[in-house]
Amino acid sequence: MKKIIYTCLISTSALINLYAEQTVRIITEGKLLDTHQEKELKRELSKILEKYSPDKTPVHIEITPSYKNSTAVLDEIYQGISGFNVDASDTQKVTQAGGNPTYGEVTPGAVNKLKDEFKFSSQDTLYDLGCGVGKLLSQAFIETPIKTCIGVELSAGRVKNAHGAKKRLDHIVKHKSHVLEPEVHQNLTAKNRKLEFRHEDITKINWREAFDTVSRGGRVFIWICSTCFSQELQNNLAQIFGQLAADSKRDFPEHVGNIIILTLKDFPRHDNGDKKLQNELLDKHFLLDKKHNLDMTWSSNVTVHQYSLKK
Repeated sequence: MKKIIYTCLISTSALINLYAEQTVRIITEGKLLDTHQEKELKRELSKILEKYSPDKTPVHIEITPSYKNSTAVLDEIYQGISGFNVDASDTQKVTQAGGNPTYGEVTPGAVNKLKDEFKFSSQDTLYDLGCGVGKLLSQAFIETPIKTCIGVELSAGRVKNAHGAKKRLDHIVKHKSHVLEPEVHQNLTAKNRKLEFRHEDITKINWREAFDTVSRGGRVFIWICSTCFSQELQNNLAQIFGQLAADSKRDFPEHVGNIIILTLKDFPRHDNGDKKLQNELLDKHFLLDKKHNLDMTWSSNVTVHQYSLKK
């Protein structure tokens, strides 16, 4: 039988592909039609199809919603967005702070491994220090029920791009939530969740959200893509995390162990013989308890060091 393709818009954005066969399958972008609308649509389409059916044979019409999965959402919000290019001003600021403008990202597959390992919950908070354009946090926010995702980045251009992706995600949630797969829809429409990108120095973070998380029994994850960080910056972070742990243990002793640090570059240790890089606070409160091998955009099986609070 002759194949007919018919395209039109239903409601806001339903794309319909019709084939003049015994069964016509209508694929809509999400669940847009109620029962009455489906009946009306089928009636109108039956009239149209009669014109193209040589023997006027009745056709069965099926309407099937097609939903966007998390990968499709990520691709859409990051289309045309990249963190690989920074201007001279950003390069200077990042370098002076002990970072490096060289860019790389954790792969979606590696984020999936982190999700499987830690089972992020609706009580947890995830920080990304040096978040770039925020892909790790966006994926975690879309694919898990994690309560709070906070990215901190010194490059103004990269933060602007992260905000651009967040704006696109907000638009999908507000105007196109009907096209989302059920699990993605549930995550993105849940109340009291936050995805935030901050333009600031990672050594000057206000850790209010971290303390709020620990106080309610949630876990705090701190991701640091620190491969190109200077030794001085890494040492400063070790001191900051040591103090964060000390304050957390003092204020919330019942929730010891609820801070987990994941860093690509290991911290200088107190027992490494270098007195200039001693980290008494880090050594006192954190234990290097595991190493992960994860894929990055620049290499596969990159070692990620996991530090957890000592009991």
